[in-house]
Amino acid sequence: MTRNEYPGAVFVGPPSIALETPDGWTPLINPDAAIAVIRVPVEGEPFTPNVVVQHLRFPGGYSLDQAIVAVDSALDSLDEVQDGGRDAGEQFGVPTYIREVGFRHPDVGTLIQHVRVLAVQNGPYVDVVQVTGTVAGNVVLEDLPLVRSIADSVDVTVSAAVS
Repeated sequence: MTRNEYPGAVFVGPPSIALETPDGWTPLINPDAAIAVIRVPVEGEPFTPNVVVQHLRFPGGYSLDQAIVAVDSALDSLDEVQDGGRDAGEQFGVPTYIREVGFRHPDVGTLIQHVRVLAVQNGPYVDVVQVTGTVAGNVVLEDLPLVRSIADSVDVTVSAAVS
């Protein structure tokens, strides 16, 4: 019999994902997220800024360009979307794409999203980490820099294969 295990040499585990938050932010349990944080809610505010980190796994050969197409398609489908800019580069040595958009949410009005996508080779897989920070349009000047700083701190590390 051959033992196959996860994580293991063939079935490598997910990358480690870490981020730093400023004072006044707290973890938020979200079953669809690897990590989610939220600014401590303020009474009377219709929307609380948050950052959600998701991890998706693809077969080797999947590229950051493919992830960008998927992310841009999802963002472009938002109501009354307005592009706030795009950038590409590296974060902690990992290829990265950044896009910001504004859009109208039916319940809370204008929201601004800072979306960052990182793609890292991990054994036979490509692990894509998407960081989405969302702030209300009426406090964008105060809250968007905080969301950007949290996204700037995201560190994705692939562990050596377990033998």
